[in-house]
Amino acid sequence: MIISGKINQISNLTNFVLSFLKDAKNPDKKTHQPAGDILIKLVLTFEGAIVSFLPPVSFNTKSKADGSFTINVPDAMDGFLKKNPNVYLLAYRQINHSFAGINVQILEPVYRCQKFDLLKFKKNPLALFFAIQPVPDNAGITQEFISKMASDKIKEIKQAKFSGTVISVKDGKISFHTNATAKGFTAVINFNIVPQSDVSFNLDQFLRPKIKDMDIDMPGPDFLANCISPINEDEIEKMIHASMNGLSKNINAEIKKTLITTIAKATKQKEAAVKVLVDALSVISFTKFRYPITGSKEIKLPNVPPLQIGVRSIVPELSIGFPRKID
Repeated sequence: MIISGKINQISNLTNFVLSFLKDAKNPDKKTHQPAGDILIKLVLTFEGAIVSFLPPVSFNTKSKADGSFTINVPDAMDGFLKKNPNVYLLAYRQINHSFAGINVQILEPVYRCQKFDLLKFKKNPLALFFAIQPVPDNAGITQEFISKMASDKIKEIKQAKFSGTVISVKDGKISFHTNATAKGFTAVINFNIVPQSDVSFNLDQFLRPKIKDMDIDMPGPDFLANCISPINEDEIEKMIHASMNGLSKNINAEIKKTLITTIAKATKQKEAAVKVLVDALSVISFTKFRYPITGSKEIKLPNVPPLQIGVRSIVPELSIGFPRKID
């Protein structure tokens, strides 16, 4: 089976949308141009598939200078596809960055779609489009919002009482510190969350949290603490992972509302119209994140003047892709 088409980058989002509504297969050519060297994946979905930034089970190709691409699915996959026919398309642009004099290629997701039945695919050439949309610093995910949501989620864990929770957005991560107490024993828990772009076919998810550097410090010597403490480190870690996954759902919902407002202002359209556009016709992907200082808070220490420290937000750069659904 061969899947072919063209991928284009949108240069005028407002005019593109107006023409796309008239003819989704052939919108006004003045509003977009071919996007070459785009990595395009046809991702296979099945029970137990690994969720990652680069899905491992896929057929890949790169677009040519004119945006055209071809994906070949071997006939040998027929048996597998009869049992697992659902697939989706995922596209990344490739950006070169220089770190310490070394050129590194960074992949940024720019397009994804709903999953579709490959066996029912009509084999017509596809027309894919994406627009890179900057987000202003004041439209990001604030530390205040994350702190409140995360503190509430952690308190839902019933096996221990949590106190002294401190959550801060740093450059590239969210740092968590909290104390878990059960039957008189208190463990100090520290971990980081690294925000990652969600590249799944769940189009209402934009951000996926990756927990790193989990450290649970039990009171006393480790060999003794592990024997007598009612706090089970493995269980607490599992519960925190589940809690943070629940937190990501709340953040994704808030992100969606904020993005609709941001896009409406940028394109000078009504929010209701943009919501219909986002829900029915297009899909949003995060290409990358930045962590600007967007506020400050006062820290009071004994015998010294109050200190003002910067507070960061998480601000995504987003790509708006069309179409949402592959016929």
